[in-house]
Amino acid sequence: MSEPLPRMETRLPTKVAIQVSLLDRPEACEMLAVEDVSRHGARAFAALPWRQGDRVLVQAFKGTFRAHGRIVYCNRLEGARGQYVIGLEFFSPTGNWEE
Repeated sequence: MSEPLPRMETRLPTKVAIQVSLLDRPEACEMLAVEDVSRHGARAFAALPWRQGDRVLVQAFKGTFRAHGRIVYCNRLEGARGQYVIGLEFFSPTGNWEE
């Protein structure tokens, strides 16, 4: 098993809200609280389980940030009932997180 590659950029701690929806089913969406973010990805908390590899649209609740992306991982939080942590990878992000 190979070692994971280190991150190419630093993720910054933040407290922003995003809406994540499936590209092929836009009605399947959820508001998520972001823990940390970079220009190309984020780690966020979700109430629903997401599938690794799902293609999604990510939009900032406040601000103009938008990106297509994918779910990199979704793990149940230890000791937290019905809460998950997800990793998002962004493709061609545009806009700003907050206005």
